[in-house]
Amino acid sequence: MEFIIKPDPAAVADYAAGIVSALVAGKPAAAIAVPTGKTPLPLFQRLARTARRQDPALDQVNWFALDEFVGQNIPGESTFAFLLEERLIKPAGLSLQQLHSLSGKADDPAEEAQRYEQLIESRGGLDLAILGIGGNGHIGINEPGTPFDSRTGMRELAEGTRQANTYLFPSTAVPGRALTMGVETILEARRVMVLATGPAKALIVETLAGAAPNPAVPATALKEHGDCVIVVDAAAGALL
Repeated sequence: MEFIIKPDPAAVADYAAGIVSALVAGKPAAAIAVPTGKTPLPLFQRLARTARRQDPALDQVNWFALDEFVGQNIPGESTFAFLLEERLIKPAGLSLQQLHSLSGKADDPAEEAQRYEQLIESRGGLDLAILGIGGNGHIGINEPGTPFDSRTGMRELAEGTRQANTYLFPSTAVPGRALTMGVETILEARRVMVLATGPAKALIVETLAGAAPNPAVPATALKEHGDCVIVVDAAAGALL
């Protein structure tokens, strides 16, 4: 596990965009898992510029959403799929068919999770998993205590995770469950890149650096990965 400290969120996004561009230059139809939340938004802006310049072209990439809320009554504009469409796919001028998402309204979540696993496999597996990290160490929505051998499936959201997503639900409560790629699913990606910015992430970044692999801090599973880089800004890396 390699830690890279950049001066600010813009520099983190620039570095991450360079990783994506280098991958796609060598493999135009790469399969890339992408997170939601606020941390990756500067990265999405840079990828949109890259796509518009066709340097390299991103129009063959398979983008896989890491997770999605579960619930029949979730407004479409509150879903992670909508956020990725509006912040990455449309600004980059890409086809909506390139974005693969979990359906939080599937009648059988377990069946939906299996479909997603098979879809990832059909694209040759993930070439790159881009992750955020929660203040409690979650990756995707694999909350503390999630086994490292977990596959894509439904999880209960911790209260802190729900609070962090209230901006997506201005008039309704944040759902209590989500479908997410499992820890083992993420570990099977050929390369993993974690992004963390801001002072609120300093403590968990320090914990990740010093802790042995332990399901109590799901992100520590990444220490068992052979090619994982943690890219943080100066504020998130202040305690390293």
